Amino acid sequence: MKTDIFSPLNCALCKYNICYNELPFCAECIGELQRLLISPCRKCGKLPSLCECGGNSGLRFAFFYKGRTAQKLIYAHKTKADSRVADFLAELVVRSSGINPKSYDAVAFVPRLRRNKRRYGYDQSELLAKSLSRLYGIELIYPLERVGGSEQKLLGRAERYKNMKNRFKIREDFDTEVKYNKILLVDDVCTTGATITACADILRGNIARGVVPFVIAKTD
Repeated sequence: MKTDIFSPLNCALCKYNICYNELPFCAECIGELQRLLISPCRKCGKLPSLCECGGNSGLRFAFFYKGRTAQKLIYAHKTKADSRVADFLAELVVRSSGINPKSYDAVAFVPRLRRNKRRYGYDQSELLAKSLSRLYGIELIYPLERVGGSEQKLLGRAERYKNMKNRFKIREDFDTEVKYNKILLVDDVCTTGATITACADILRGNIARGVVPFVIAKTD
């Protein structure tokens, strides 16, 4: 792999060490990420690729959202657009979950709250979906639109599901006559599953036979 000697980049995670071999993270942080991938579920003791706790047996994800490294990584992905990091995370989830991306007809994403998109200037789930589309040649589609809504992070499980009721719809300019056999639905983190479940249900009821949730991390 080529090393950029003349203009090396700082690690996207620790912001201090230099990155080499065209990776967005330094060797030290790569080691931390590797430990995340083999960190088992605190409930069932299984690895992320085998855990089915919470009823999300169809969910594809790379690691559990626990510990400082996971929190820093997701925060960086949410607050600073970086296509290198998005590409790395897309490949990480694909390889960790063992899915075949080319078996999907299209990739869609859970839309970000409008105020957060205005604040940071981008949608982190759209960025991840674009990476999947570009890296694996899957059609990127924009079927979902968020209708209002509020932050989920301070809500309990029941409140999250209630908050997501009627918060998404199919965009009026999207051609619902086109039907898909299987769609990969992208978001960054799955906490209770309320948001991604609401979006998956809408897609299944309108444009797709099957929808597979795809996130970077899942709480355990």
